[in-house]
Amino acid sequence: MDYGSHPYDPYDEPYVRPRRRINYFGWTVAILLLTGVALAAWLGSFYIFDQPERPDSYRILQRLHKIEPPKRFELTAAPAGEFLNPQQLYEQYVGMGAAELARTNAELTRNYIRN
Repeated sequence: MDYGSHPYDPYDEPYVRPRRRINYFGWTVAILLLTGVALAAWLGSFYIFDQPERPDSYRILQRLHKIEPPKRFELTAAPAGEFLNPQQLYEQYVGMGAAELARTNAELTRNYIRN
């Protein structure tokens, strides 16, 4: 019986690469950065989809084809609602302050965009 060297002996390999140590700090930083990017993307999507009346959000939603354009109504098929003449509109909005007028304008814009 020959107890000599085996044809493949891993311990006889003269050019074995030394084992490297795992850089735990680097992997921790990479995972934390990727977690931050994922969280920012998640919160950003909530911001964009929740406020389509903002111009930047509206542009992004148009590019993604996630918002339908506002519907045009026929002159004779307008939606039910109140129709005011210019004098009535003036009386309704002249007493509002700047903050209340901005809030009403944002609400009307949101209703228009969401049809």
